[in-house]
Amino acid sequence: MLLVAVGIAVGAVLVYATGGTKFVTPHVLYVPVLIGGILFGWRGGVVSGVVAGLSVGPFVPLDVAAALPQTSFGWLIRTGFFVLIGTVAGISTDQFRRMLNRRRDFVASVSHELRTPLTAVFGFAQVLHEHGDEITKEERMGLIADVYRQSAELVSMIDDLLVAARLESGGLNIHSEVVDLNAEAQTVVHEMQERALGASIRLANSAEVLTVADGLRVRQIIRNLVSNAIRYGGANVEIEISPSGQQQVLMVRDDGPGVPEKSIERVFQPFYTVTQATTTPASLGLGLAVSRELATLMGGQLTYRRVDGHTVFGLELLAAVRPVEALERTQPI
Repeated sequence: MLLVAVGIAVGAVLVYATGGTKFVTPHVLYVPVLIGGILFGWRGGVVSGVVAGLSVGPFVPLDVAAALPQTSFGWLIRTGFFVLIGTVAGISTDQFRRMLNRRRDFVASVSHELRTPLTAVFGFAQVLHEHGDEITKEERMGLIADVYRQSAELVSMIDDLLVAARLESGGLNIHSEVVDLNAEAQTVVHEMQERALGASIRLANSAEVLTVADGLRVRQIIRNLVSNAIRYGGANVEIEISPSGQQQVLMVRDDGPGVPEKSIERVFQPFYTVTQATTTPASLGLGLAVSRELATLMGGQLTYRRVDGHTVFGLELLAAVRPVEALERTQPI
């Protein structure tokens, strides 16, 4: 900051030395003000602007001051201009730096989290390739199950990354249709059983529950919620579906410790993860953020609450008012 102030003072001296406003106007000081904002952020821009304003204000010769508005507060007006320019430059620079830092953190996080399951898959495959004939059938099946589990985790992370990118660019299309929430939940439960890592996953409903949504995205949301419960929640995970007015509500409940109070407001933010001693690694922190965006695009919402010692994430979607056959018959040909 001292260097910037010195630079501004030198600029003021140059203005005076070259004959004031005859050759060099006070606008030359916008350069060091911009430099102050770029190098030191908005605070540097403010300080540089104030110093520049004072340099061409009451502390300069009359030939320089002649360029100012002919009022007793002309130097204050000029100072305001300098401060505004420096502040805007500083804020823009700060935002750019934050964007670069987020991108750097994103690349580092993705590289680390994708490497974890890839390394495991490579290690298991290497054992099967080099020692497949030497191990027992039970050991082979165990390694194959591990490969499947890690591969499924990898696919889920890539799906979230792709959807997040398409959401940000506005290129994600939602194909609404009548969907049976119970059938979609059963599909996800069957997929997730091999990845449960000792957790129990139970579907409390068996009856047909119709909603208007994109079946592919509904499965992605349920998969993310169940995966989140397994990773951060308790050993018992339950999915329950029930009507609520004109909506169908799918709740994923677990008996884990829940989200810390300080993290509740941030739990749906991209790349945010709640770190606990008992959590399972390999998470980009995208699942809940992507799921909430998908729910919103389908006309619903995704919520979090703590009920009777259980963590509950609720997916609310519009209920279908007619059976699938009746809906299809009414479509134009």
